[in-house]
Amino acid sequence: MRFLRTWSLAFAVVLLAASFAAAQAGVAGVWKLSFQTDQGAVDADMTLKQDGSKVTGTLTSPQGDAPLEGTFEKGKLVLSLSVDAGGQALTITFDGVLEKDTLKGNVDFGGFGSATWAATRK
Repeated sequence: MRFLRTWSLAFAVVLLAASFAAAQAGVAGVWKLSFQTDQGAVDADMTLKQDGSKVTGTLTSPQGDAPLEGTFEKGKLVLSLSVDAGGQALTITFDGVLEKDTLKGNVDFGGFGSATWAATRK
């Protein structure tokens, strides 16, 4: 009986630790991002904040700063930003997955092309 109680307590502690680790796994922080386009690599920095599944942040590239917003759920990130493209709003959408301190995925340039991207946590 004592063995069963000790084993149950140890199992509960392991489950609690795993739940805490899963809750801590997120995308908040500063990331070094690279787009792989037909014209070559484009580097940028991305700063993200996370509140539950809601994600906001800033993409800083040679073209300037742009606000980001989206979601992070079950290891999957979806972000979007809008830019002025000659008087028209162009929505750029990122989707990717988190694996440890790396994000990888695809970006759609408002239907005018796409690319792959990867980011590493700074």
